[in-house]
Amino acid sequence: MQNNLSSSRGFTLAELLVVIAIISVLSAIVLVNVGPARQDARDAQRQSDISQIAIALKLYREHNGSYPNYDGEIDSSSTVYSALENFMEEVPTDPLNDPEHYYYYNSNHQCDPGPNGPVVFARSLESKDGNLNEVCPDGWGSQGGASTSTNPYIIMLR
Repeated sequence: MQNNLSSSRGFTLAELLVVIAIISVLSAIVLVNVGPARQDARDAQRQSDISQIAIALKLYREHNGSYPNYDGEIDSSSTVYSALENFMEEVPTDPLNDPEHYYYYNSNHQCDPGPNGPVVFARSLESKDGNLNEVCPDGWGSQGGASTSTNPYIIMLR
C-alpha cells in the first residue's frame, strides 16, 4: 500500500502539458480582446482632449477677442500651444503621439464648400468612426494637415 502512495504523488508530464496548453489558449483569447479595448480607450481620450482644447480656445477668444492665428500641429513649439498654456493646466498630446496621431489646429479652415472657420481635431482615430461627414458633409477642403487626415475627430469652433 505504501508503494502506491509514493508513486501517485505529483503530476505527469502529459498533465502538465495539457494545463500549460489550456492556459496558453486562454491567454491568447484575452490578449486578442484587450487590443480593441485599448484603441477605444485612446480614442475616448482623444475626443476628451479635443473637447478640452476647444474650450480653452473659446476662453482664449473671450479674453483676446479672436482665436489665435495658426495652422498646424499642436506641439510644444507651436504658437497655439503657448496660447493654450494660459488657459489649461496642461496642454494634452495624443496618447500615441506619433506621425499618424496628433492634435491639429487651423484658425481658418475651409470645408469644401463651407462651413468655414477655426477647427481643432485629432488627426486619426484608431477604432471609432470620426465625424468628418458631420462637420464637412461635402468635402474636407485642402488646407494644411487636415487634407491628409484619415478618420479625424473634429470640433469646429464658432
